[in-house]
Amino acid sequence: MVNHPKNKSIVYHPSLLPRHRGASAISWTLIEGDKKGGFSIFWADDGLDTGPILLQRECEVGENDTVDSLYNNFMYPVGIEAMAEAVNLVAEERAPVITQPEVGATYDPMMNKPEVTKLNLNQPAKKIHDFIRGLDSVPGAWTKLDGKETRLFKSKIWHGALPTGKEVQLEGAVKPGIVHDDGLLITGIHFAISRVFLIHLDIFSGSDGKSINVKLLSVEGKFVQANEYGQATEQEVAIELTDEDKAMAEQLRNVWHEILKINITDETDFFETGAGSMDVVRLVEEVKDKTGISITNEDVFMATAFNAFIQMCVKAARGGSGIAELEFEATKMHANKAS
Repeated sequence: MVNHPKNKSIVYHPSLLPRHRGASAISWTLIEGDKKGGFSIFWADDGLDTGPILLQRECEVGENDTVDSLYNNFMYPVGIEAMAEAVNLVAEERAPVITQPEVGATYDPMMNKPEVTKLNLNQPAKKIHDFIRGLDSVPGAWTKLDGKETRLFKSKIWHGALPTGKEVQLEGAVKPGIVHDDGLLITGIHFAISRVFLIHLDIFSGSDGKSINVKLLSVEGKFVQANEYGQATEQEVAIELTDEDKAMAEQLRNVWHEILKINITDETDFFETGAGSMDVVRLVEEVKDKTGISITNEDVFMATAFNAFIQMCVKAARGGSGIAELEFEATKMHANKAS
């Protein structure tokens, strides 16, 4: 595979090699708080992501970028263009062969096991935030919330005054979490040296006053908006499917089958059957391509079983959310020459 083809083989890798060699490169770019990310196209050799560089492209990494946003906005679209350029350079015998330096090289483990995806809350807010977004959207960083295994998504650094709300217990956190109108607030810690001797350090930790806000939770496998955690949710109204809706459902059943490679029943759960972050991206695109319906990654998280997913798609097609309709009395006002 490496040497048999006439022009050898080239590989796409989503990091600026030699940094972040390994299978979870985008995740580690975010977990390590890198300000720049990007991808490399390199000549395959018998090592792991160690072959000579053909070309690289870099991008700025925003404070709230996730695996999904980096992939969708840069790694995928710019990567396609760059791979076409790389193939042309090979065909024209102008392709560079630049030996990778070992200075700055890292190899990072794959983020696919519970022991490596568990979130340590005993660290500064920025490190907590970077870890959560580095595993967003799949598999998700997890911790214990009120003793229940919970995955955290859609994290942002919190700016401004701390909100009021219901306190919840987070394993290892310096302070209780706060469930408030806009999500779940988590406070980070800081380390300070109190006394320094020649061979002895006394170190204590405490709140650094900095926090992050999480918008989406998966509590023991069930997704919920963070601001609704611990609350009774409104009853959704099930929609009676028309013949047209049923035909669309069969189309989407085939899409799920192509992605998951299993028979799809109404109870099949997209994530429990092994779907990953890129499968979510593919599903969102396939739904738009096959039905013309625009959905988001978050829509998939909130409707992980196939029957719930179909209900969500039908409601999206009809321009509604399916939440029980809010009844209220409207009041008309006329002020400042406007109604």
